[in-house]
Amino acid sequence: MTEGIEPVLAERWADYQRLRAAGAAYSALVRLGEIGNVLDHKDGHDPAVQKWKLTVGEAQIPDAMRGAAIAEAIKDVSRLQRMLSIGTTFTYEELMLAITIRVQLELLSQFLAQRGEAPDFHLSAIDDGLRRVAGHHENASAFRSAQTAARRNWGAPIQASWIESAE
Repeated sequence: MTEGIEPVLAERWADYQRLRAAGAAYSALVRLGEIGNVLDHKDGHDPAVQKWKLTVGEAQIPDAMRGAAIAEAIKDVSRLQRMLSIGTTFTYEELMLAITIRVQLELLSQFLAQRGEAPDFHLSAIDDGLRRVAGHHENASAFRSAQTAARRNWGAPIQASWIESAE
């Protein structure tokens, strides 16, 4: 494993534990999704990768926590759909928020899928809205800048559809 990645994963794990203790189910599970996403793109034979996969895989997620996270995700899906449907021109900050929330939803969805669970939310309408917004010439520069900033600021080397093209 790349030597610099283990401290990043340990920090994400500590964030997960802190957020879980605070009752922030959605944010906590997104942190586990970040760890899982990073590990999915590393050498699976690496002992450190195996250790972290086991750690994340053994994390006990109570039904109430999962339910609270999914309920918040559904609210975020609705919020993003409303936001993306009310206009054609968006500010950098609005685009940064939309991209960040979309990536968080993707990470949660991936985490649930890795546990054999289908999320109770769908992202296709959000993706359609983001493509529409990104396609407007008034938004093109701000959209690319928001993608680049999201990638740079994420704090973990995740791979996600809406920030991949930023590099």
